[in-house]
Amino acid sequence: MCKAENEVRRSGRVAGTDRRARAAVLFATAVALAAACGPGGDGGDAAGDAPAETDAADIPVPEGRDDAAEDRAPWDVPEDASLCWTSMECDDDNVCNGAETCDPDLHVCRPGSLLEDGANCSVPLPGRCRTGRCVPYSCGDGWFDEWLREECDDGNIEPGDGCEPDCTTTCHAGDPCHEEPDDPCTFDACEPLDPPALGRRCVHTGASETEVCNYRDDDCDGEVDEGTERPASVPLRFTETAGASVEPSLAWNTSNFLLAWVEDLGSGGALWARRLTSAGAPLGAERRVDLAGRAHRPALLWTPLAWAVAWTDERRGSDAADVRLALLDTAAVRIGGEQVLAGSAARAVGGPAVAWDGLGLAVVWADARAGEGNTDLWFRHAAADGTPEGPGELRLTDAAGVSRDPALLWTGSALLLAWVDGRDAAAEGEEQVRLLALDAAGAPLGAESTLTTAARQVRHVALAGAGDSFVVTWTDARDGTDRVYALRLDAAGVPVGVEFELAPAGDPTSAAVPVWSGLEWAAAWVAAATSGESAVVVGWFPPAFDPPGGATVIPPAAGCAATAPTLAWTGAGYGAAWVDDRDGNAEIYFALVGCAASP
Repeated sequence: MCKAENEVRRSGRVAGTDRRARAAVLFATAVALAAACGPGGDGGDAAGDAPAETDAADIPVPEGRDDAAEDRAPWDVPEDASLCWTSMECDDDNVCNGAETCDPDLHVCRPGSLLEDGANCSVPLPGRCRTGRCVPYSCGDGWFDEWLREECDDGNIEPGDGCEPDCTTTCHAGDPCHEEPDDPCTFDACEPLDPPALGRRCVHTGASETEVCNYRDDDCDGEVDEGTERPASVPLRFTETAGASVEPSLAWNTSNFLLAWVEDLGSGGALWARRLTSAGAPLGAERRVDLAGRAHRPALLWTPLAWAVAWTDERRGSDAADVRLALLDTAAVRIGGEQVLAGSAARAVGGPAVAWDGLGLAVVWADARAGEGNTDLWFRHAAADGTPEGPGELRLTDAAGVSRDPALLWTGSALLLAWVDGRDAAAEGEEQVRLLALDAAGAPLGAESTLTTAARQVRHVALAGAGDSFVVTWTDARDGTDRVYALRLDAAGVPVGVEFELAPAGDPTSAAVPVWSGLEWAAAWVAAATSGESAVVVGWFPPAFDPPGGATVIPPAAGCAATAPTLAWTGAGYGAAWVDDRDGNAEIYFALVGCAASP
C-alpha cells in the first residue's frame, strides 16, 4: 500500500466548516495518491522532487458544475463524518448497533441497523444486545439463563413478584403456599407464570361450584371428588413364572414404580424387582436381588439416593432366619452385596418393616430367638449406604407372649412403631395393637401405649402419614368376621378420636395398606364375596376421614381370589399390585387407579 494512502487512512475523522475545503482534501488525496504511486513509488516525482503544495482555494470546481451543484454530493459531507475507503475502516467493534458501511460515493461511514434485543454478542464481555449495546450476561438482565443457575429472570429487583432479586422463584413446586392463617376453602398452589422467565408465585383459587376428579375438595364441602369416578385400568399380569409369585411390595420414586416380589422356587423363594412406568408398563428387565433363593416378606421403599429393600432370609435354615438389606440404583440394579442386619442368634419370623429417617434406614422385625411362644421385636439401624451401624441389633419388646407384624414410620422427628401384641390377652385370640415412639437409634421415647381393647385375631398392621397427621390400620375379627379398622394419630402417636371401620359395611375385608397423598388418605384392601372370590378395592378419604369418601373395585376374575395388596401414590394417581390366581397360578398383577386411569 502506498505511504500517502496509509497516512490518509490513519487520519480518521476530518473537522472543518467549509465544504469546499473538505472537497479539496478529497481532491488533494487523489493527487497525492497518483504522485505517490507513480514512477519511483516513494511519494516524489521521477527525479525525486517533492510534490508541489496545493491550496484548497486553487482547486477548481469540476467542469460543468455550478454553485448549486456544490450543495449536492459529493460536496455535501456531514460535519462529523468519518472518511473511509472500505467498510472495514468503519467497524466500531459493536455488533449490536449493526454493521457499518462505507458509502462508495461520499467515502463516509454509514451506521448499520440495530440488532434485535436478545441477540448474542461478545464485546466487551459475552452477553446479549439491548438497545444497540452489548450487556454482559447476569442475573437481572431480563433473560432466563439456566446455565447461570437462574430459576427465573424478570429484569427487576421487586421481591415477591414471582422472581426474587437473586433470580430464584418466589415459591417452588410442591410448596404448601398456604395463607396465614390458611383458608381451607381455597386451592393453594405454587404456579408458574407465563413466560417461565417470570418465575413462580403462590396462587389462591376460590372454591368451585363443581367437583371434578383431581384429588381435591373443589367445592369445599368436606368431600373429595364426590360424584366423580376414579376408574381402574385393566389389570396387567406382571409376572409369568412356573412357580407362584407372591408377597409383592410396591413403591414410587418420583419418576417410576418399583415392584419387588418373591418367586417360589420349591426349595425357597427368590427375590426379584422390576420397574414400571407411570402408565404401568414394565420398564427394563427383571433384576434378582437376593443371592441364595430363600427370601421372604420383602419391604421396599425409596430413599433420596436409592431403592432399599429388606427381607427375612432362611439360607441358614428356617429356625435360623436372619434379616437382610440391599440397595438398588434407579435402574433396579443391586449396589454392592447384601447386608446382614440380624446376628447369628436370630430367628426372624415376621416383618421386616423399614423406614428412612433422613440419614439412614431403620429396620424392625419379629424374632423368636427367646423360644417358642415368646416372639419379640428387634431393631437395627443402617447408614445411607446400607452398612449396619452400632454394636448389633437392639431388642425392643420383652414381654411374655407374642409381639409380631411390625409397622414402622418416620414422623420427621421420631420413629413410630406399631405391632400386634398378645401379652394381656384375657381369652384365647384376644390381641392388641400397641404403639411405641423411638429415636433414630432405636431408643424408646416414652412408654408403650395400647391402641385397641376389643380386637381379636389381629394382623396386617400398617402405618401412613406425614407432618402432624398419621393413621394406623389393621385387620381383626372381633365380631367373628374379618374387618379393616383404622385409628388416627397425632405427631406424638396420641389417638385422635376413636377407631372406626375403614371399609363400608358389607362383605369381609382384610389386609389394608394405607397411604397419605398429601391431600387425602387412601388405602387398598381385599374385599371377599360370598361366592368365594375376592377383589382389591382402593378407597380414598378426606383428611379427617369424615365423610367416608369413595372407592374403586378393581374387577376380579370369576371364582378367583386376590390377596396381599400393596399401594403407592405417584402425585397424579395410585398404583396397586396384588397376588391373583385368575390364570391358574399365583401371579403378581398391577393396575392404575385414579382420575387419569383408562378402564
